[in-house]
Amino acid sequence: MRKKSNDIDASYAALMQVANACRVQALSADERQGNADVDFADAFVFIAVVVIDGDLYDVTLSKDGEIQTKSVERQLVMWRNPAGGRPFTLIHVVRRSSLRKFAVDLHAASDALVKWCGINSKSALKIFEDKPAASDK
Repeated sequence: MRKKSNDIDASYAALMQVANACRVQALSADERQGNADVDFADAFVFIAVVVIDGDLYDVTLSKDGEIQTKSVERQLVMWRNPAGGRPFTLIHVVRRSSLRKFAVDLHAASDALVKWCGINSKSALKIFEDKPAASDK
């Protein structure tokens, strides 16, 4: 999304910035958790979101090779870039007009996750168990 060929690609810049922000927040949370002297586990979830003020389309290729577009309110991008610090970063791209509904859906998903963790605490806590290194197997 450039006006001139030498302009910054706003889409790329937005994805990079949100991936970097989540990576920095995750590293900070990991450090705080590692320095804490407590007998319980905290989990931090960072939701990467890029809000756009324009149209958003899902573009697919049909069986006969034709490009098909469908207007959507939001989309999920699996951003594969080392800036995220993981194999990939999930980034939500949301139209500004749909931001309120996205927030409501996110809140409902958060509530459901907390409820599931309360009911399935043993399964939820497995993620915090030390896993043997590949060389230990």
